[in-house]
Amino acid sequence: MRYGKEKERKFLLREDGIGYTEQPGFGQHYESEERMVYDVLSNGVHLEQGYLPLPVALSMIESLDLDLYTLLTQFDLTTEDLAERLIPGQDDRSFVARLRRSSEGTYELSLRGNGYEEKPVFEDEVSESLFNDYWDETKGHRVEKLRLTKRPIFGVRIDWDLLLDRDLMVVEYEVADIAHFQGLLPPGVDVTMIGRYKMRNLAR
Repeated sequence: MRYGKEKERKFLLREDGIGYTEQPGFGQHYESEERMVYDVLSNGVHLEQGYLPLPVALSMIESLDLDLYTLLTQFDLTTEDLAERLIPGQDDRSFVARLRRSSEGTYELSLRGNGYEEKPVFEDEVSESLFNDYWDETKGHRVEKLRLTKRPIFGVRIDWDLLLDRDLMVVEYEVADIAHFQGLLPPGVDVTMIGRYKMRNLAR
C-alpha cells in the first residue's frame, strides 16, 4: 500500500506515423527510434488498465477495508466533495480509480487525483479474484500497452510506453523531487500539460 505525490513529466515520442525523437535528450537513451521500439517490444511488460466509475470504486475500497477518511484526506477531499462526485451523470475527471494487471502476475488498484506535473496517488495490490470481480466495470475505458521501466538513475525513473491499440508512444519521467527536473534534456515533445495525453483520457 502506498500513498504519495506522483511527480512526473510526459514526452511524446511517436504518434500516427510521425516521430518526435529529434530532441536533445533522446540520444542519451537510444541511438534510433527503431532501436527504442525494438527494446520495448522485446523487454516491455504487458499492462492492461481500466478506469472504474467512482461509485464502483468506492464499493471496491469498502471490500478492501480501507479507511475512506484517510483516503479523502490524502486527496484533500471531504465527504461533501465526494458526494458531489457521486451525482448521477456528472463526469468529474479530477479523481479517478484505475485497475491494472501486468504480465508479471500483479493486480493493482490505484486512486489518482487531478494534476499534471504533480498529483496525489494511492496504490494497493489486490487479489486476482477481486480484480476479476470489478474488471468488467471498466469496459469502454481501458488502455493496453507495453511498458519498459528503467530504474531510477540520478533520481529519475523512466517509463517507456508503447500503446497497442494505436500508433502512439510516450515516455514518462518520474522523480522524487520536482527539482530533479532541472537540467533534464527532453527526449521528445513535452506533453505534460496537454490533457488528451493522460492515460485516463486515452482510455477507450
